[in-house]
Amino acid sequence: MRSAAGRLNRITQTAHLKSRAVDYSARPDRRIYAPEAMTVTEARPAGQCGNLLRAKGKTGTHSFCHLASYKVRVGQRVSEGQVIGIMGYSGYTIPSGPAGRHLHWYIMTSKGYVYPPTLYKTSSKGEIMDTNNKVQSMYYLLRGKKATTGEVAGHRGKTYQSFAESKYTKQEVDNRTRKIASLKSEASQTAAVTKRLATATDSLNKSNMTITELNRRLTGKQAEIDELSDANANLGRANTVLARANETLEAQVGESDKWTTFKALIRELFNFTKK
Repeated sequence: MRSAAGRLNRITQTAHLKSRAVDYSARPDRRIYAPEAMTVTEARPAGQCGNLLRAKGKTGTHSFCHLASYKVRVGQRVSEGQVIGIMGYSGYTIPSGPAGRHLHWYIMTSKGYVYPPTLYKTSSKGEIMDTNNKVQSMYYLLRGKKATTGEVAGHRGKTYQSFAESKYTKQEVDNRTRKIASLKSEASQTAAVTKRLATATDSLNKSNMTITELNRRLTGKQAEIDELSDANANLGRANTVLARANETLEAQVGESDKWTTFKALIRELFNFTKK
């Protein structure tokens, strides 16, 4: 079992009345924690007890008096360490009003009333950091840095609450731990996606290099095609000159002058092709 009050909350009155109840100060933590797994059976005003919360667990029936508010409802099953209510000053308190804010807690077992502090070791928010690893984990979680050897030695054996300077409950620490684990998981998934994206980008870059090389080769082939096209055009022009020369040769000169005229035309054709 665990204490229903914060680990550092001071006991203001030990076993009293026939119920052997214990009273806890509302400082520094006003929250009330389920000392064990229980089922809520009552949540109602009850005379001098004020707002009463009653729940049945394995140990017996727990009664909590003077609550300011309830965090659970009748019939609800709660787990050990769960916040079940907030300390207040409803009902009869000494002194009355805000100054009388406290928790009045008693337990009825099958063998009669039992003084609550005899049944628990540590509270839900006062769990002891009994190993170096626990201290180091708290440093990373709450301070964002690694503890020195001296800091580890100084905090070992202390409670989570004292380490966190009363800012975090054990439940809040657990929630922060789960959140960090979730963030690490998300970071891991993001890293995996980033890696796949980098691989895809690399493949794309290689594809772009291949396309660039093909374009370069295509440009070279186009230059060759242009050269062949120019040569073909020159050949066409040369054929035209030869045809004209042949017509001129047959039309204007006699048989004896054909050879001289032909050589002149050949020279003209040669000079044309050199241009």
